[in-house]
Amino acid sequence: METKILKTKILKAKILKATMRHRLASAMVIGTLGVLSSAGVASAGSLSISGSTTGAWTQEAGQSIPTGTGGFVDGTLNATAGLYTFSYGGNGLVAGDTGHGNSTFFNEFWVGSNRSAAISAGTIFCAQADAACGGAATIAGAEFTVALSAGAVPFGLTFGTFNPNSGSLLLNGSSNDAVGAYIDQIGTGTTANGASGPVAYVGLSDTPYPADNDFQDLVVTVAATPEPGTLLLFGGGLVGIAFYARRRAALSRR
Repeated sequence: METKILKTKILKAKILKATMRHRLASAMVIGTLGVLSSAGVASAGSLSISGSTTGAWTQEAGQSIPTGTGGFVDGTLNATAGLYTFSYGGNGLVAGDTGHGNSTFFNEFWVGSNRSAAISAGTIFCAQADAACGGAATIAGAEFTVALSAGAVPFGLTFGTFNPNSGSLLLNGSSNDAVGAYIDQIGTGTTANGASGPVAYVGLSDTPYPADNDFQDLVVTVAATPEPGTLLLFGGGLVGIAFYARRRAALSRR
């Protein structure tokens, strides 16, 4: 009788173990698919530049972009539809980055249909203590995120020694060398690159170009941002794999 009971217990244990293995295998498959799927759509969008005139960032105290980085002068920055994070400065590319080099001008970078709309939405950076930014200067590393439609990124640069409502203005894709210029680049290579990529840099020269050609007088990093659904999928995949690993370790100790 005892032998029969023992055999029954052993059989039950084997069935339980097989069942758990099946569940664990399912969790592993789901987890792996989640991670692989999210890896294929890790970025919500991409950036590109159309332009013909090339230039490069040059050295300046407080600079944001490495000296010699190439780019397109007044190139049109384009985006596919998606979420994008705009950061003030070069995101740590250069030590001592101020976001505006050594410029003392009231330079601004904004995203929106116009400057007033950007101020209302809080999608504006200010190099100096400026009413448009609540009376404070933007600190390097500050950021905001915007959902963009496909096409030219709706940004503007207002700059110079000006009353904020009547300063020099450059819009994305426009040029006016008599007041200044901007440069943009996908990545940080020394050759101008407009091919699709997840990160772009925009830099301003805030006095007439090409006499002023450092492009460090206000710098912004633009980066495609993962969609919330993508992050959830990736997180779910990791949870599935973690569950599989933990339960497998528990079974091996039995």
